[in-house]
Amino acid sequence: MATLAFGAMDFGIGASASLIGWFLPVFWSRFFSILFLTFAFLWKRQKRLSHPHTLAKPASNGRTLSLSLPGLENIAQVRYPLSKFGAGLLLALLAGTLENAAVLTFSFDTRITTIGIASAITSGYALVVILFGILTCRERLARNQLCGIAIFMVGLVLLAV
Repeated sequence: MATLAFGAMDFGIGASASLIGWFLPVFWSRFFSILFLTFAFLWKRQKRLSHPHTLAKPASNGRTLSLSLPGLENIAQVRYPLSKFGAGLLLALLAGTLENAAVLTFSFDTRITTIGIASAITSGYALVVILFGILTCRERLARNQLCGIAIFMVGLVLLAV
């Protein structure tokens, strides 16, 4: 599903960039992403507040996945940038900035070349993630993963030709 969604987003941004410029498609995609996430957060918050029994702490280690905002004690730790929350916030800001720069660059590139070529070239971003995992987290790839990377590279070369 993620691949289909990214492909649809790439095509939408590329097709729109040739009509209205390279900045507006990215701006509107980000605007509606923020709008959707805001509505999802408000819905989740309303659901949580309407069921008071769900406000109790979970029996697990206390870590849950949700769209809730951090508590005040977590926000207070931002003053110490090397704290767990501060480092996470800085990494999230860096990742968001780099991701927006990448999408803006892709949008600009679709004005120079066709959408298919630009999408094929930018689909190599997964290799950056793999290299980052290998170099920083000391991850080891299995044989089937290495085979998949090789097939991906061959396909990328064939699409570029």
